[in-house]
Amino acid sequence: MTRSYAGNLMSLLAVRHIPQPYQSLRDVLDDTIKLIIHKDDANTVYYTNAKSGIFREMGDLMNTDRMVRQKSYEIEDSVDKLVRRGTHILMDVEFNVINMMAKDFSKTGRCDFYYSRSIYLPYILAMTGQKNSPLIPGLNKM
Repeated sequence: MTRSYAGNLMSLLAVRHIPQPYQSLRDVLDDTIKLIIHKDDANTVYYTNAKSGIFREMGDLMNTDRMVRQKSYEIEDSVDKLVRRGTHILMDVEFNVINMMAKDFSKTGRCDFYYSRSIYLPYILAMTGQKNSPLIPGLNKM
């Protein structure tokens, strides 16, 4: 029992704690933090066309100073300068966020960021194949 307690205590003290105040889109909308999103991507169109609900609220933020819309090549620099400072959050699809976090970890040797448990942006990806290809049934299953 003592060894288990000591091991748990040691691991808690050894790992750096990063507060995680934003676990859902509602948490973000209820706060005053600024959001960084991609400029003119499919999700932007989705927010502006939503008629009601939480995504309509995102659309309402589009023309305020809380919403920072940037091109893809500008975002990585903003993550380093704005998100790291704690004044902004990045809202992007999961694989982009994980990629940026991995690059930052490789560069700094520290894990300064987290992503929320909630996933709210759809993956807008597709695979295509030649008509009547034997690969199509396998792609359709996926």
